[in-house]
Amino acid sequence: MSFGYTTTEATSIQTLSLVDTSWKALEINNNEPINQITLSITSGGVNGYTGCNRYRGKGELSESEDTLSFGTDFAITKMVCLQDGIMAQETNYLNFMSSNTFFFEVIGEELAFYDYTNGTQGEIVARFEQL
Repeated sequence: MSFGYTTTEATSIQTLSLVDTSWKALEINNNEPINQITLSITSGGVNGYTGCNRYRGKGELSESEDTLSFGTDFAITKMVCLQDGIMAQETNYLNFMSSNTFFFEVIGEELAFYDYTNGTQGEIVARFEQL
């Protein structure tokens, strides 16, 4: 499976500020993770940890609009985690990321995702802290 970013700008993906950064989720849809969720953004795509399994997938980063979009084809390991709520956390996180576009903003050591419905910035829907 091939994965990686496409970009809506003529500039190289390596020039964008989110490339080669790693984050841990502080809050997603007003919920704190039970186990740590991570998101790493590289020139080859996105990857991380759902609190149970490792994942990787495609994304589209737009420098001009400060948006980050995720596809639906995440490759994921197949471990079963028995801690209460972890499998639901994983499903909810991957559903949250799949086929969504977010306006993003980096403020200090935090990355915020905002709802991006109809091309306008809405409320904060996720917050991450830089690792």
